[in-house]
Amino acid sequence: MGGIEIMLKSEDVVFDRVICTLEKLEDILIVERNCKSESLIHTVIGSCRDFHDDSNNSATSEMLLEELLLQCHCLDFVADYEDTDIFNTAVTVYMKALLEWYAGRTSLSYYDEVDSSVIPIMLVLHRRISLFQLNDIFQAYVHSIPTIEHLHDERFQIFKAEVEEWIYGRRTWMPIPVLSKNEDVITSHRRGNAVDGYKRIMSSIIILSDTSSPAKILYKIVDNYLPQVAQQVSHINEETIDRAYEMRTRIR
Repeated sequence: MGGIEIMLKSEDVVFDRVICTLEKLEDILIVERNCKSESLIHTVIGSCRDFHDDSNNSATSEMLLEELLLQCHCLDFVADYEDTDIFNTAVTVYMKALLEWYAGRTSLSYYDEVDSSVIPIMLVLHRRISLFQLNDIFQAYVHSIPTIEHLHDERFQIFKAEVEEWIYGRRTWMPIPVLSKNEDVITSHRRGNAVDGYKRIMSSIIILSDTSSPAKILYKIVDNYLPQVAQQVSHINEETIDRAYEMRTRIR
């Protein structure tokens, strides 16, 4: 294993812990919503990489949110590469892994803190925020998310349906090929294809965030580092994101 692989593997260990925390938070929130039938695939929980013993100390959603913030700080540390080529490779493989994991949530009919958590995670992976900004970002988008749920329920559901119809479209998408050169380095967290994960994340951000900035950052990251994903949903761009937020303004 060469130098690049060693550095990517260091990030892989922390990224794996981030996903583990997300999976545990996901399970708890499903129970809290009384949606126990909506069991989702685990890629870390119960594996040899799951170092949490929850048998005698069941975690709460609040505890897991705090742990997720801690793991984001750790991820911020290991995602810092001086070499531009290594940095670009890392953003590509871990953003793709993140999209493939979130694809496993497409069966859920709602959005929650697991969905909004993608905002600080993607910003850390892309080094778009400083360590000192991370707490504020996490607080703003994960703990206390500005939403439009205060709107009349029927009008909100109409808006939500329109956004999701735009995000998901009517085409049948083909899976994105795996980067074979990193197969033995990057732990797989695949629960679906990257395109479906991208659509799920974009939809959730537009619904949950009152500002278009996170959605536009996501679009730019995917367009730059995963163009094969962006090309399959070419109707998602800055102009159409602006239109989605204009729709939000009109229904207030």
